Amino acid sequence: MSINEQKVEGERRLQVKYLASLRSWRRLRFQNLEDLQGFIVVLDCALIAIQDRKSLNFTAKEKRLERDIQAYKFWLVQNNEEDTFESLIGWLEIKIQLIDETQEETGIKLSTKKEPQQ
Repeated sequence: MSINEQKVEGERRLQVKYLASLRSWRRLRFQNLEDLQGFIVVLDCALIAIQDRKSLNFTAKEKRLERDIQAYKFWLVQNNEEDTFESLIGWLEIKIQLIDETQEETGIKLSTKKEPQQ
């Protein structure tokens, strides 16, 4: 196997690894900071490794609750953004920041709420 073939094979294995990691995530709990923080790390890694952004965007949305996807869609309209994987990551980063600030200001851990899986 040539060096170039080894490089391509290594990249493909890395892509499969990150996509499998993303697909294995359970559906995220609503307003759960720890879930969101872990999920954004997986998304960031996947963004670097995987070129098929449409597939990645769809797979990432499968892990969100319906009301989160609705909130994301409203955010897209309000901010005149396109529905891309990069936009989804940006929205999730904002959501994490807001949840974290809310917890600091109120002293209430939103992540302790149990949400039914949809």
